Amino acid sequence: MNTIPYLSVRHQRFYFRRSVPKNLRGFFSQREVIRSLLTSDSREAQRAAIAMADLLDELFEKISKGAALLTQEELQRFSKKICQDQTQGLLTEALESFDNRSDEDEELEAFTARTFRN
Repeated sequence: MNTIPYLSVRHQRFYFRRSVPKNLRGFFSQREVIRSLLTSDSREAQRAAIAMADLLDELFEKISKGAALLTQEELQRFSKKICQDQTQGLLTEALESFDNRSDEDEELEAFTARTFRN
């Protein structure tokens, strides 16, 4: 079998394994892409690994080009806006559940406050 990059065998199954480029790791939750090729046939695994490598190359290139579209300041503003929106959503949800609590919940809160007061 010719050596195909990104191809490995584990438990008689072929796997695709490739590192995410360092400059793109912020876009991924893992440092590597590891996927089962769902085969134990070496020729089939080679074809699948080559196809998957090509798809990942395209994806990495698209992300790299897209990453250059935003300046660092724009990226920070965008991140801040997302954080604010998520915080506002959580606050709204908490207030709604607070308004909809039952009498039993209120009694338990009062009991807990009295019991664990300093």
